[in-house]
Amino acid sequence: QQSKAERSLIAEKIVKIVHESGGRFLKWDGNCATGGWAEVDDKVARQKVTHFFRSMRAREQKSERQPQMSAPKRGIDNANESGTIDLTVSLPTDVPDTSLFTK
Repeated sequence: QQSKAERSLIAEKIVKIVHESGGRFLKWDGNCATGGWAEVDDKVARQKVTHFFRSMRAREQKSERQPQMSAPKRGIDNANESGTIDLTVSLPTDVPDTSLFTK
């Protein structure tokens, strides 16, 4: 288990990688003039990254505890054959395991 400081450094690296590859971290602000989305600062971006890893870890733990039941998928534009949208992001191999972000 990593310390909070170590997890923060890892999140900073991920934010840096996303920014260097032209990516941004956005938050819905409801402002029609800006299209409804606003870019967040690095602190909020790090919070989003760590929240993502915590929620993914919780999902993994939940699926380990109970068998997965598949529900019917709804049709979505831009979906693959199974009806899900692929949101996979390729990260460099030096990005740590998601288990580092557990509480």
